[in-house]
Amino acid sequence: MVTYGFVRFNPNVHKESVGSYSELLQKHNTYVGQIDASTLVTAGNFGKDEGDVLIFKEEVNQELITNDPAISGGALQFE
Repeated sequence: MVTYGFVRFNPNVHKESVGSYSELLQKHNTYVGQIDASTLVTAGNFGKDEGDVLIFKEEVNQELITNDPAISGGALQFE
């Protein structure tokens, strides 16, 4: 049986992060592009300001997600 893990990213724009939001999203996209393709099934966007989703072919590695520059920088939240 295959286990899939899902992560939803939601924008977290506020006065403290608005100045670095665009830069952090670029770093986020680069970071996601470096995730091992054997575990990442797909990545998708729900539309402008609606967030993103990652689908993994395994349980979600929390450390991988919390090390995302946009998460640690406060531009995105995940669930």
